[in-house]
Amino acid sequence: MRLSHLHIPRPIPYTYSLKLQEALLEKHFAYKTALRSHQHDDTPLTTPPPPPTLLTFQTHPTYTVGRRHLNNNPLSQAQISFLTGASPPPSLPHDTTAKEEGNSHELATFYPSPRGGLLTYHAPGQLTAYLIIDLRRHNLTPRCYIRMLENSVMRTCARHGVPNTLTTDDPGVWIGEPETESESESLLSASLAAREKSREAKETDEVCNLGGEAAAGMKGTKSLLRATDRKICAIGVHVSRGITSHGVGLNVFDAPIDILAPPSLRQLYTLPGNNKYLPATASVSGALESANEDAKLRDSVVPAQGYLSWGFSRIVACGLEGKSVTWLSREQGGEEREDGLTLEAVAGSLAKEVASSLGIKGEDAVVRVGEEVVLD
Repeated sequence: MRLSHLHIPRPIPYTYSLKLQEALLEKHFAYKTALRSHQHDDTPLTTPPPPPTLLTFQTHPTYTVGRRHLNNNPLSQAQISFLTGASPPPSLPHDTTAKEEGNSHELATFYPSPRGGLLTYHAPGQLTAYLIIDLRRHNLTPRCYIRMLENSVMRTCARHGVPNTLTTDDPGVWIGEPETESESESLLSASLAAREKSREAKETDEVCNLGGEAAAGMKGTKSLLRATDRKICAIGVHVSRGITSHGVGLNVFDAPIDILAPPSLRQLYTLPGNNKYLPATASVSGALESANEDAKLRDSVVPAQGYLSWGFSRIVACGLEGKSVTWLSREQGGEEREDGLTLEAVAGSLAKEVASSLGIKGEDAVVRVGEEVVLD
């Protein structure tokens, strides 16, 4: 068994990521249906099961929210308009060129999602990763699957110079800080030891049997940290008939608009005024009652440097006041590094860590596939 990895380097519409994910899900569901049919008539099924597949990409600015949360905390149209920037600045004509999806006057799109979790922002600079696997084939419960994703993300961060991550009672992966300088040194040592630990060993994380160095190393690292309010990765998954979908949004860097936006869209993503916004101080489902709140956020001290900072300034991480977001390049200390911090490099690291956690070993544990393989 190998982990198939489909990475799309270009920013894509969120709807296209759903199309790819749906194609992968259909292969799993079709196999399950065929297997059940052959079990019923006592004939062997010669077709192999679909491989576990990791889909990684970056999408145009998009907000998603779990359907259950949305049902319990419905957003008004004014709130959605605030999030998406649906009211164009006065300087923009009404026939401004639109993105490939959504209203022509929106800076971002908004979609309800079947996954669990709260309001999440996806954009260029963030690595979104959807893992499609059969939990039963890998002997994982949904709870252990979430733990596996968290550990894979934390080890990926450590690979790229950010070993101080942890999980808390709030969803997702967070940045932690050591209490003292000596603990900082111990943290680095623990992280390096976890990464060098033999991948042939199996570790036990509570009731979850996870492959590779997934459990013990990260637990040792976590014990040296105190949680901060900085969230680096969102997690929200969906399970249907034992098949997983959706996954994680790992913030890698704050992407400048003028680099990633095509020329036809640059004026659409140019913010009014002095391009500065203040991070939200209340849940979007509470205090942000109309798009007029936008005006109150201008002229603050926090620059909107790109997609991530513009989008994240409009929500509260996890829906919790006082929480904020961060990204890998920021947590590396702002120094010039030569560790290949690109979305593709981080995607490759995540694929290796996921394969290890699933117990897939060897030099060829991960195989890259193209879009045509998924959509055939």
